[in-house]
Amino acid sequence: MNYKKYDVVIVGAGIMGLFLAKKLLTIGLSVIILEKGSELANGPSTKNEGILHRGTYHSYAIDDVGESIEVARKCIYGYDQILAQYPEVFEEFFLETIAIIKDKKNYLKAINRWDKAGVLYKNITYERAKKILPEVKISEEFLYFKIKEKAINTRLLLHTILKQIGSFDNIKILRGVHQIKFIDKFKISATYGDGDGVENINFDYIVYSSGKGTKKIFKEEFNIELPIRVFKALLLVTKRLSKNNVYFLDEREVSIFQHGDKSIIGETKYNKPCLNDEDYEIDDDLKHSLINKVKEYFDFDDKNAMIFCSHKVDYGGENDFHSLDSKLNEPFNNHFIAMPGKMTEAPWLADYIMREIFKRKNDSIISERPCDKFTPDQNISLLN
Repeated sequence: MNYKKYDVVIVGAGIMGLFLAKKLLTIGLSVIILEKGSELANGPSTKNEGILHRGTYHSYAIDDVGESIEVARKCIYGYDQILAQYPEVFEEFFLETIAIIKDKKNYLKAINRWDKAGVLYKNITYERAKKILPEVKISEEFLYFKIKEKAINTRLLLHTILKQIGSFDNIKILRGVHQIKFIDKFKISATYGDGDGVENINFDYIVYSSGKGTKKIFKEEFNIELPIRVFKALLLVTKRLSKNNVYFLDEREVSIFQHGDKSIIGETKYNKPCLNDEDYEIDDDLKHSLINKVKEYFDFDDKNAMIFCSHKVDYGGENDFHSLDSKLNEPFNNHFIAMPGKMTEAPWLADYIMREIFKRKNDSIISERPCDKFTPDQNISLLN
């Protein structure tokens, strides 16, 4: 059997897989992407509110202080990278985004965490907020902040990255992959299309970025049950409700971000565990909760709207809400499971993996640095 050699196999062509492929190709590695769907990124990468986060929500909503600061900083890293490299994907860059906290007792918690993480914000008065958000029913009892979160066109972002990837010679993308069979830990056969297509691959590294698909692969091929959890969340799409973006930060509240003549609305910090990986049923309790929240703040006609179910996944989360932190695990040598947590964390995680693979391959003609030659466990006396 003939095998085509690639430096890296990436399973899954969502935001994580495409960002990572671009990074690896940039440093000269050969990459093959295996995607189950006939379309790319047909999952959480596009089925979301289209928010480019900059840490405001994460540093406020995550219970553990240390984790909240870490996640916020990863989001800031990703936000700044996407802003610098893909400014065209911002829907309406100069729109204001107003964060709202309803319980004033949480003021110190919010600003202390934002300051530690480097989140940019500005306190504004109720009167100023009312001018920016005339369509929204708000109260003098709430806290208001200008923040940097923006609405982006995720489809355009992914399309642009895909076109950048396509400019390299050492990349291949297989769509419609319905079986990945491991011959050994570094050889696979991927079956795609109607069953006629088979790609035999020999690789040095493999990165699983397919979310719940990763769980299925490890169960079928290695009889390992990974702690990957799947949650459902509802998104509501309707005609544009406000000029600017609104982000209520408290639990069971809503975010409203503007995409052209439409608004996309999601519920904050509330997801429901899926009964199984294919559970896309729109639960009545989730639906009514979301609709009632929108009606609380807007003159909203629910007959002129669409609701759809999206999935969110995490790795090893410990509470009832899905984890927002990115995770990287290595169950076997050079087999990486990459879970970005939120889309905006993908650039940080992709850069981390790229650096790790570069270090391990160690085949650059660039001279090593002194720290590259030193191993901390060397028992060498400086006096010898």
